Amino acid sequence: MKLRSLARRILLAGILLCLTAFLIEVTYRFYLFGFAALSYDKVDSVVGIGRAGVLRSSTYPASFTS
Repeated sequence: MKLRSLARRILLAGILLCLTAFLIEVTYRFYLFGFAALSYDKVDSVVGIGRAGVLRSSTYPASFTS
């Protein structure tokens, strides 16, 4: 009986942890994007690395060659 009770407590703690993480995620999205967080088109940020705008040419390209 004690093992079953322990398993239930661990399962409940895991479910509550996942639910808390989900609520934090949703709350933070609303903080960042407002009601646009509900629109997939507005928060879809998956783009190719070459088109993301995070890559740029080095100022000193010769210093990184081997």
